[in-house]
Amino acid sequence: MLVDIIAGSRTDIVRIASVLEAIQYEQKKGTRLGYRFIYTGKDIDINLDKDLFSQLAISRPNIYLDIDSNDESVQMASAISRYARVLTKNKPDLVLLTGQTATTAGCAIAARKLPDIKLAILHAGIRTNNREYTAELNRIISEAVADFYFTASQIANENLRINGVPDENIFFTGNTYVDAVQKVKKQFAAPEFWDTLGLRKDGYAMLILNKPYNTGHAPNLKNLIVTCLKQLKNTPIIMVVNPETEKALQKLAIQAHNLHIVKRLGFRQLGYLLQNARAVLTDSTTIQEQCAVLMTPTLTLYPYCECPETIEAGTNRLAGEELFDIEKAIGDIHTGKNKGNIPYLWDGKAAERVLAVLKRL
Repeated sequence: MLVDIIAGSRTDIVRIASVLEAIQYEQKKGTRLGYRFIYTGKDIDINLDKDLFSQLAISRPNIYLDIDSNDESVQMASAISRYARVLTKNKPDLVLLTGQTATTAGCAIAARKLPDIKLAILHAGIRTNNREYTAELNRIISEAVADFYFTASQIANENLRINGVPDENIFFTGNTYVDAVQKVKKQFAAPEFWDTLGLRKDGYAMLILNKPYNTGHAPNLKNLIVTCLKQLKNTPIIMVVNPETEKALQKLAIQAHNLHIVKRLGFRQLGYLLQNARAVLTDSTTIQEQCAVLMTPTLTLYPYCECPETIEAGTNRLAGEELFDIEKAIGDIHTGKNKGNIPYLWDGKAAERVLAVLKRL
């Protein structure tokens, strides 16, 4: 059996890492299961994260589709065309992807054009019920043409059932992103500025904003940061920024004695900070997932949450859109009112369950 495992982003790479490792383990046992690791972008896109591959114990991609456009329509069209060419040379039995990006959605369409290839979606069934959110549309497109669905929660299972997916095609296997967190947790290491800033466990808060909803609108970003500074007062706030957020912050020129802005960190350093923070305020889904298994109180600064199971489990809370609601939520989380449990099957063994299903298929 040959499986194409396709990643369209850094997040996808982390999410499929444990599946790749599990396949390699099966191969050593003599199981006839081959794979191709395909990345839809360019090699240079992931050069900054080369340490990530050694930390996750996976090799770099076998195939690059070299798609680099910023236009999602062009990305999807390019993915359909370029992955179709790959398929004409050597056809897999099954394609596994998340479908979250326009490029992986394009690959899903290309695979569906060949009737003897089965398509499986990893981390399927996520819904925000907001069609303006591009990741939502990409998932809907990918899942509409899929055969099998691997899910991380009962909420996702129900979303798929509502969309008409039969139970026999849904496999509740757990969260593979959490697999990576659990694996690397033993390697967590303090960043260089830990001692310089005098940080201590439970003595600081994390602020991570990546989505254009917050970072693409200067008033939104300014109001959020000022509100956090107002509520957290003398608590050190470590704000981790990507290049886009950094540019937006430079225009705002916000300065405060307890606001420390740092550029993107490695997986181990970021994990260490999240694990030891008093509270994490973010719009990032993967940060919410990490904090759920690290048992760090989290506040989602976004109108909706892609992993509502973290809210059900109690580690995460969804802030309202009004500043008054956000102020109260920050105050509550900072005083330690958020306690909870790790969501069911987020135990670091999701990839093992995925592989058990693949072997049966």
